[in-house]
Amino acid sequence: MDIDRFSYGIVLQNNANAALPGSGAVTNVNIGDGIYTLDPKGKTASLTAINTPEIVLGTNRNAGGIVLSTKPSIPADPKDPLEQGNSVYYYSADKNSNAKSYARVTMNGDYNIAYYTEGSVDNFGTINLISQNDLAAGNTDLGYGNVGIVSANPDKPSTNYGTITTSLSDTQNKMYSAGMAAGRNVYAPTGEFSKTEAEGYIVNRGSIIVEKENGIGMFATGSKSKAINYGDIKLVGDGSIGMYLDRNAQGENYGTITGKANGLAGVIAINGGYIKNYGTITIEGNNSEGILTSNLDVKTDNEDPSKYNGGTESSIKYVADSASKTTGVGTTITVPDAVPMTKITVDGIDTPIYNVETDAANSGDWANNIIVNSSIQTGGTRIIDLSAKNEWGNPVWENAYKNQLSEVTSIGMYLDTSGVRYTNPINGIQYLKKT
Repeated sequence: MDIDRFSYGIVLQNNANAALPGSGAVTNVNIGDGIYTLDPKGKTASLTAINTPEIVLGTNRNAGGIVLSTKPSIPADPKDPLEQGNSVYYYSADKNSNAKSYARVTMNGDYNIAYYTEGSVDNFGTINLISQNDLAAGNTDLGYGNVGIVSANPDKPSTNYGTITTSLSDTQNKMYSAGMAAGRNVYAPTGEFSKTEAEGYIVNRGSIIVEKENGIGMFATGSKSKAINYGDIKLVGDGSIGMYLDRNAQGENYGTITGKANGLAGVIAINGGYIKNYGTITIEGNNSEGILTSNLDVKTDNEDPSKYNGGTESSIKYVADSASKTTGVGTTITVPDAVPMTKITVDGIDTPIYNVETDAANSGDWANNIIVNSSIQTGGTRIIDLSAKNEWGNPVWENAYKNQLSEVTSIGMYLDTSGVRYTNPINGIQYLKKT
């Protein structure tokens, strides 16, 4: 599935009754298929995908040119997060939704999101947040602010069993690339913290590779948000962070967090954020720390060998909340806008409204492609190549470039386009008989 820039792939509408006791049936979404096992510690032991859909965000198949990453402006420009990309594969506003995906998700450009849910998502596939068009071209800007899984439900965990690789962070606009995220910090135009919103619950049982500079493995903010790691978080890029816990968010590590680059932090717990380390945090490199915290209890509790079943960390450093250059204060993530659910109802069935466009520029021109997307957007954006040929070399759309010979005697519904050739409106239809 190719999903165009500024577009959505799968969208689940808000369930107005989801918060009521005994509310409606659970919405299950299955994307691909496979089998997996967990080891005794809750980490993915084996994972075999049987059906793996290929998903590309920020596709370059539509008119408008190839989608590339753009380096954030210095000083910060609030228009930067509106750069090309900004596409979402899976968006659910249904709190009763459960998605299970074995898809392979790649993307192009900036500020894309693979999965956003107000229910839950289980990822068994791979998510690569690096802009593939830029990678192929050898560019240094490889996608800013892309996010793998965003949970906006603090009561239902969204879990990664597969592999997520992060991209670059837009530190100028505080839009960080994160493998998984729960909650979001909101800032005033002057830069001061305003509030947290969309708090969530994330669990990693697979692998998160924080590949590029200033990326984050797991991000959680807000008193209802929680992040738990049973798997592996590997820090590769300078300045990257394994788990970032802000604004009273709670974190637990049962797995491993490792890295050897410069300026790393295995865990950052600030502004009331708290980490319980039952696992192993091994961070090396210049100016790097195992745990960096402004919460003295975090330092004291994790240094106490009688607590947390012997979890180990290479170092623990206490800092003040105001030490923004050390702790990364001002971190947040991008989230998609609410999706307008425009639709019509036919015999009680919700039906999407389809938008059909062509790349014909002038009246009388023949189109090369037809672009189809829908208001509910369950199938992504479809590109129809009118010059395509079948396996025998014959045109698939054999009537695409023939003048229409039909005679109109009545009209039930009129659309001002042929879908293939750029047309002028039909005049005089008011004189035809009504049907």
